[in-house]
Amino acid sequence: RTNPCGENSVCKDTVGSFVCTCKEDFTGDPYKACTDIDECATLEKPCGEHAICENAVPGYNCLCPQGYQ
Repeated sequence: RTNPCGENSVCKDTVGSFVCTCKEDFTGDPYKACTDIDECATLEKPCGEHAICENAVPGYNCLCPQGYQ
């Protein structure tokens, strides 16, 4: 099959079978579908002081609020 794994997962061929794993920054059941990890919610202060965390797919961005650089 082209890709027997779920969305946002990677298929690795093995002898007589295959293994599915979620892509980096994704979580879930790789055989059904993997979803993005919201690092802003799961990590403790992933950005610096006064910075705003913005979830991205995949990963996250740190933004400076108005008046900061």
